[in-house]
Amino acid sequence: MKDQQMIKFEVLFMDPAKNFLDALEDKIRKKVLFNIWKSKKTNDPGLFKKINKDIWEFRTRYQTTQIRFLAFWDKRKDN
Repeated sequence: MKDQQMIKFEVLFMDPAKNFLDALEDKIRKKVLFNIWKSKKTNDPGLFKKINKDIWEFRTRYQTTQIRFLAFWDKRKDN
């Protein structure tokens, strides 16, 4: 089954990111969360890419709206 692909990392949202998501229109929020979920299982630089040594970026485009979340690895964990 394709839904049982290995999850490559865990995503935890900081409070400001949660608040931002809560303020989005429902359709946009659902697409952002879907793209983040999808990027946990696939390698798609259009959705998740490395910006520099320590910073990554989740990207979502919905019609004319671009949403970008910066992501950082928790170096205390193995992944």
